Amino acid sequence: MIMNKAVKEMTNEKELSWLKYTELLFVLVSGIYCIYLSHTTNQENMRNIERVGSIITQYETRLDTLIAGDPELHKKYLVNLRKVTSSLTKEEKEL
Repeated sequence: MIMNKAVKEMTNEKELSWLKYTELLFVLVSGIYCIYLSHTTNQENMRNIERVGSIITQYETRLDTLIAGDPELHKKYLVNLRKVTSSLTKEEKEL
């Protein structure tokens, strides 16, 4: 009877240690997976930012070319630019 009790306690301890290791393994794998997902999402976002930046640069270049090529549009652009700059505060102009 005492022997049976000791054997049961040992098997319970083994089961508990097995469950603890399984839980620890699950937590570690989950953590590594979260880090991996964060890294890949960050890389994709960085690529998208670069694409948007290049599109904006192309747009600005085309717009500048269009404004420079049309004298009437260039005059309107300068009038609008003066209006905007005159409405800025001193701090905004310094920026």
